[in-house]
Amino acid sequence: MTLAFLNLGPVEIVILLAITITVIVAIGNYGKRTALGYSGSVLLSVLATPLIALIVISILRAKKSA
Repeated sequence: MTLAFLNLGPVEIVILLAITITVIVAIGNYGKRTALGYSGSVLLSVLATPLIALIVISILRAKKSA
């Protein structure tokens, strides 16, 4: 199976999936000490995008440390 419009083969898809999972786990670790916790941070990353989750978690960390 290939994504013809992106010209991606199976190897590239697996690499992108591995990178995405790694980023989601890293965001979960970053948000571990916020009100969301690890699971909430991971869930936010999956439901939204990792970039939006990182912004939200950064705001929560800033409020908690202040």
